Amino acid sequence: MLKKSLQGIEGADSLPHPNVKTDGLLPFIISRLKNNQDAIIKADHQIRFAIARGPLNIASFLMGTTELMMATAMDPEGTHRLLKKIPILFVIGSHGRKSASLQLMEFLFLMI
Repeated sequence: MLKKSLQGIEGADSLPHPNVKTDGLLPFIISRLKNNQDAIIKADHQIRFAIARGPLNIASFLMGTTELMMATAMDPEGTHRLLKKIPILFVIGSHGRKSASLQLMEFLFLMI
């Protein structure tokens, strides 16, 4: 069983701000793709992938889904501080337009 990084929302303020270039899944995936790029191309494949892990998903990994939902109801300010610590990276499509999912995420963040 995995140990939760946060035992309660009060621990959110003590979390360091993550560096998106060195922390988490994204730098690991990019490194793996760079290391295997030649083999991928030689196999006549293309590198296409998406990772959908938003702030609520990551916060639920840190403290548990039930605990996060309880904190959202009991301590909305603390929950907001936690969510603000989670970096948000969006990639806008090749046409420079925001995707429907990006527009939805922006809407959800306005609600928080």
